[in-house]
Amino acid sequence: MHNILLIDNNVKTLENLKTKIEEKINVNVLIANNYNTAQIILKENKNSIAIAVTELFLEDTKYAKAVDLTIAHKIPTIVLTNVDEEEIKENFLKKSILEYISKDAPYSIEYLLKLINQTIKNFDRKVLIVDDSKTSLKFIRDELKKFNMKIYEAHDGEEALEILYEHKGDISLVITDYYMPNMDGLELTYRIRKMYNKSQVGIIVQSSADTLRVASKFIRAGANDFLHKPFQTEIFFTRINSNIELLDLFQETRDLANKDFLTGAYNRRYFYNSAEIIYAKAKRKKRPLSVVMIDIDFFKKINDKFGHDIGDIAIKDTVKILKMNLRKSDLLARFGGEEFCVLLEDISKDDALKLFEKIKNIFENHVINIDDKKISFTVSIGLDYSIEKNLNDMIKHADSALYTSKHNGRNKITLY
Repeated sequence: MHNILLIDNNVKTLENLKTKIEEKINVNVLIANNYNTAQIILKENKNSIAIAVTELFLEDTKYAKAVDLTIAHKIPTIVLTNVDEEEIKENFLKKSILEYISKDAPYSIEYLLKLINQTIKNFDRKVLIVDDSKTSLKFIRDELKKFNMKIYEAHDGEEALEILYEHKGDISLVITDYYMPNMDGLELTYRIRKMYNKSQVGIIVQSSADTLRVASKFIRAGANDFLHKPFQTEIFFTRINSNIELLDLFQETRDLANKDFLTGAYNRRYFYNSAEIIYAKAKRKKRPLSVVMIDIDFFKKINDKFGHDIGDIAIKDTVKILKMNLRKSDLLARFGGEEFCVLLEDISKDDALKLFEKIKNIFENHVINIDDKKISFTVSIGLDYSIEKNLNDMIKHADSALYTSKHNGRNKITLY
């Protein structure tokens, strides 16, 4: 969980903000009502504070020294103050802060909450900047790094496509210039759109060409947005956040269709759609696959003894343990109730068995602590390793092996 640091003289303001932030966002809020306390908190929570929100005036230090303190610690910083003067705001925005918000402005707290939430969601978001100008590239890179985004850089379209291919599916936003050697931004936009649609990768074009015809060419080619250079930092971030919010909305819509609501694991329908593609590729290349069925032992007893809420926690913990130990490329789905299925490619039979032996042992030692209760459970596992006539046969065989594990006393692994 991320820590947010609030710095303000007014204790009541701090407590109200803390309550509102923790109600809306899954973060832990630390509060300091003076500069000295802020220093202590920063020392005790080194490298664990995600965002700082600070007033300019504190009774025990010079004007704006708290801002310098949090920036010196490389913490993304938001100024929340009673001072509402445009010139002062502009000067602070040049000091690498995220935003300058007047407390008296309409909806200032709502905007602050939205900004904190979006900034946390943007942490480690992968963005590709494509520009042959070192100055322009550095400016955009430095601005995006304020939000702790992961930045990739390319100097022309060809290099950009290589990076997109290398990090397939990881980069969600491309910011490209128009005029570049080897491959310009327009051709790059066409090529990206052959690989990804607008809901998968956003494209923002920034160019000194300010004719409507140029902008419309890019929009028709599949760009999400167009910025004319030079642009104000505020406008830049407004456009960036608007496009990211849209991408997140697309992702949330996909998750509703493809993921199990309780655990966030993929659902049965998504598993079959994706697994058929993986299966066909493996069969074409004559590579074996592993299909693994996992079931929580005596799950009904957990529900009957402790209630369905605890049963839900057991199911969520099962997914957490599996995700922590599976590879990113492994396909995990909740098949229903307390049953899960995993498809693994490019893994030997011995390595697959070792992996799930390790997972089985982790469950044996896992304990859920709820109030004064200690709940533990084991899992039974069935594994099929081969390429059968079709994917359904592999799932049936893994299910049959799972039944054998249950029949032989549970908390076991059976290879079909």
